[in-house]
Amino acid sequence: MLPTRHLLRHFALCEASPALPSLLLFNLASHHAKVQLNSKPAVVDRRTGNQHSYQDLVADVARLRLTLLDGKDDLNEARIAFLFPNGYSYVVAQWAVWAAGGIAVPLCTSHPPPELLYTLTDSQSSRVLAHPDYESIIRDVSSAAKIPSLTLPDSTIVLGASNPPLPPIHPPVALSSHRRALIIYTSGTTGSPKGVVTTHAAIAAQTETLVRAWQWTETDRILHVLPLHHVHGVVNALQCPLWAGATVEMTHFDAGEVWERWIRGSKGEEEKISVFMAVPTIYCEFRKCIFGRMGMANAIRSIARVLPLSCILQSPNTFFPSAKLIHHHSSLPPDRQRLATAACAQHRLTVSGSAALPTPLRRAWQNVSGGQVLLERYGMTEIGMALSGGYEVEERIEGTVGLPLPGVQVRLMAEDDAPDTARDVTEEMEVPGEIQVKGPSVFKEYWNRPEATRKEFTEDGWFKTGDIGVRKPPEGHFAIMGRKSVDIIKSGGYKLSALEIEREMLAHPDVRDVAVVAVDDPEWGQRVAAVLVVEEGKPDRIPHSHVPENRLSQPLDLPTLRDYFKPRMAHYKIPTMMKIVDGQLPRNVMGKVNKKELVKLFGEGSK
Repeated sequence: MLPTRHLLRHFALCEASPALPSLLLFNLASHHAKVQLNSKPAVVDRRTGNQHSYQDLVADVARLRLTLLDGKDDLNEARIAFLFPNGYSYVVAQWAVWAAGGIAVPLCTSHPPPELLYTLTDSQSSRVLAHPDYESIIRDVSSAAKIPSLTLPDSTIVLGASNPPLPPIHPPVALSSHRRALIIYTSGTTGSPKGVVTTHAAIAAQTETLVRAWQWTETDRILHVLPLHHVHGVVNALQCPLWAGATVEMTHFDAGEVWERWIRGSKGEEEKISVFMAVPTIYCEFRKCIFGRMGMANAIRSIARVLPLSCILQSPNTFFPSAKLIHHHSSLPPDRQRLATAACAQHRLTVSGSAALPTPLRRAWQNVSGGQVLLERYGMTEIGMALSGGYEVEERIEGTVGLPLPGVQVRLMAEDDAPDTARDVTEEMEVPGEIQVKGPSVFKEYWNRPEATRKEFTEDGWFKTGDIGVRKPPEGHFAIMGRKSVDIIKSGGYKLSALEIEREMLAHPDVRDVAVVAVDDPEWGQRVAAVLVVEEGKPDRIPHSHVPENRLSQPLDLPTLRDYFKPRMAHYKIPTMMKIVDGQLPRNVMGKVNKKELVKLFGEGSK
């Protein structure tokens, strides 16, 4: 295989399939189809049990393209929404929309009808495609949006390369890389979701930089369990392996089945998995499974001490299949646990992203996975990935997200409370500043929101992420302090990171979950406030810091909380306001807390 840095130059010269327009992604797929023939699959669909080669993929995309065009030459950037389970049909639908000249709008399988309707209407989608599993919900939603829907069973999509080949496009068509390709909706934790528009060129840049940095090759095989309406699942875990000619195994997340799949690969019963990517909630689920010998109740208590239990429970359809599966894996015999750990240790690369990774979880995963050190990276829908820990394990520094990826420019701008006084502090250590990004991977615009788009860019073309970062000595790796709008607390002259305070508080064995927010205060500017979910069975109690834990407890009140953390945190970081809530904190599907809602708990005048 050619060195990765030569891939773009080499494959740009490859010809696309005669039945597909010329676009770098399709050129690459056609190249893989010619080189690999049917020697290995491009996509393994665990839901259907079928394997599909690159030849199959190119042919099926070409056929669905003609269906979508319906006699037209070009969809001319019409928005086509689609709702498919994690599998081969999703890939074919997405690529066919691109091949027809449309803009792909992936929908979330766990979203309720009102959220699906919002996406359809805001994106002004002209049609929605759906798998039969979602036919009824899409029929109702598309009717409300007054747009046609098309149900596509697997049998109409999965025809493969063995069918008669399609006639070539005449005259040949080339799609401009500067066309709009994808609209992904932001999580909406600070307002209504916005449609982030990305071009084919930006997707190519996002993909190529990760292929290079994470050393993807055609020999890799990734087990894909991520949601497919988010850049993590769409680009990092799907486009990257297909770009490199690797194999993607696609399935819904089931902690037990993932462990068993890894074991089968390590024993030679199936092909070995080399790459795995997930959000912290998924690793949290594995953490609980591996504690099987402790029993279900103890396993839950143990994981709650490592990561908020609400992270596990916040999206049951995506991350928490059923109590029966959890119970099954909580009783894994010791010999099976050893096999699972040994299998995980054979992975080439394991990545965590999309939400902050608590340090205790990072260390716990290393212990149960046979020494795997999670690679952390930083990115967002608008920019793809910008920062990454090193490919070599020793370059992954705890508490940081690494250095800028190839082709990505990153700077830190400190405002000192006034936007017109912003100064570049990128070369300074331990000086916080807003992370700003520039480069070919950055998005084009927010859909139909020109003013919002202009607001998020500087006059010299840098995208303002709204996240505050700092560089850590000695190598200058970047660490994320949090969102400028909700995670940076300005109290008594200090700029405090809510995420740092949360990490400290999560180390307490009886704090199940916590969110730290800023509350406006006339004297201090802002006060540090904490919203807590406490350990099950102790709704209002934490251990007193001066007596043995098994002998006496104090009610969970603010003085007791502050007393406990005084030896552990600087006094100005310890919360001065506190609320206890039942159940779980409000989180989106990627595990991020909606802090705007939590601030309201502290009454009028809250930020």
